[in-house]
Amino acid sequence: MMKSTISHIAVALCALSVLSACQTVQRPAFQPISAAQQRQLDSRWFDTKDEVQVLNAIVSVYQDLGFNVDETDVDAGLVSASKGAEKAQYSLYAGRSSGSNVRATSTTRLKPSGGIIVRTTFQAMSTGKDPRFYRLESKGNAQIYQQFYDKLEQSLFLEAQQI
Repeated sequence: MMKSTISHIAVALCALSVLSACQTVQRPAFQPISAAQQRQLDSRWFDTKDEVQVLNAIVSVYQDLGFNVDETDVDAGLVSASKGAEKAQYSLYAGRSSGSNVRATSTTRLKPSGGIIVRTTFQAMSTGKDPRFYRLESKGNAQIYQQFYDKLEQSLFLEAQQI
């Protein structure tokens, strides 16, 4: 009788240890960042008063990165561009369906104290079977923003030096 009880307890303990080893830790797939962190990531200040020059440089940078410029509005300080995910050079967009695109939008704003603030967002736009419906997913990958702003800074510098 005692051997039977001990063997049942041993089997139960073995089963519990096996089951606890299979337990997975839930980690969020998307870790949100604060609004302040996002603003720091996607905004830059440039020491110039020529908004048209900045908008032209943004268009050039988008084209250099393989985007098609979809819309420009000088009065609103807006440039919008897109490209298919299969053309994207960022590993961030890998694995998307063929109905995915990357959309980028930049806006400019003159600061009263001087200079221009450029704010840019990159979004993955996924479509399903019905292309009328799509999902936008903002991308907080610092490398994308760093690459964009490095190229924009270089373009503005070369334009200022008239090179």
